[in-house]
Amino acid sequence: MGCRLLLLALLWGVPSFSFCQFNDDFSKGNLDTWTQSPSNRWNTTFDSFNLVLHHCYDNSTAGRDFITSKYTVPSYENGRLTWRFRVKHGYAPSSNNGWAVILTSDADAAQLSRSSSSRCLVVGVNFSGSDDLLKVWEQNTSSAGSKSVKMIASSSLNWETGIGTESFGYIKVVRNVNGEWSIGYSKSSYTEVKQIASFSYVNPLPTGHLGIVYWYTASADKNLWVGTTTKLILPIRILN
Repeated sequence: MGCRLLLLALLWGVPSFSFCQFNDDFSKGNLDTWTQSPSNRWNTTFDSFNLVLHHCYDNSTAGRDFITSKYTVPSYENGRLTWRFRVKHGYAPSSNNGWAVILTSDADAAQLSRSSSSRCLVVGVNFSGSDDLLKVWEQNTSSAGSKSVKMIASSSLNWETGIGTESFGYIKVVRNVNGEWSIGYSKSSYTEVKQIASFSYVNPLPTGHLGIVYWYTASADKNLWVGTTTKLILPIRILN
């Protein structure tokens, strides 16, 4: 009886965890839970034996195309957030040709493409500038449509020379409870991911949507593939 009471006393002070997870590996072969803007710019296609998201629109002019999906998170302040995804960009990046994964946003694809009032946090290549480095940015858009883009952190990875146009880059972004973040990458698998940047960002996050934005010249469309798109895992710490 004494041992049982001791065990209960110990367990009373142990924190428990709940998990909120968003994961779409496109194995269903459709984008029913995704919003595209403009419409019909994305589909799923096979990469080896796995389905991946693919920009499929043959555009006669330059474009900037969004795709987002909703997610629900009860709380993140006391939990660790992890995003995982792999990207292949089949065209050399430049100021006019790049991509970004929308880690979290308070607006969907249609609102983002219309420049409605919104705020988002993204990681990608040349979202602003043209140095081809993998970076994190915060974008704020006013109700009048004016945009403010601020670089939050830069990594050491030059996408053109480090990944190239033939390979997927495996990316992992982590936000810890105290607002300390890290970025990791590998050219082979998630298990080989190594940290390439760390930074502090304690501002409240805009939540509700995640996704992809791809901007390109007329000759560079249909050159973006994203696999295991934005596997967002949020273990939320609950104190007993």
